[in-house]
Amino acid sequence: PQTVLTRDSFLNAITVLQAIGGSTNAVVHLMAIVNRHPGVAGTITLDTVDAIGRSTPLLVDLKPSGDKYMTDFHDAGGMAVLLGALRPLLRLDALT
Repeated sequence: PQTVLTRDSFLNAITVLQAIGGSTNAVVHLMAIVNRHPGVAGTITLDTVDAIGRSTPLLVDLKPSGDKYMTDFHDAGGMAVLLGALRPLLRLDALT
């Protein structure tokens, strides 16, 4: 898992989370995983999450804060379309 769960893969996860307007609870759990990973612990902080959030556009309008449902997101092309839109912000060499 440590070869896949790299700093870049975590940064990509945060970017996607910000673009979908993901739950603050997801941030709590992601930070818990990051801080237990021997190769990444301490290199990603809430300031990192904030910085990524400030440079990542909100692209998905899902409930509970938005108007659409996950089926609408899927019907619009889902993750493939989202990742295409985020391509300039993603670390493309990171494993997934």
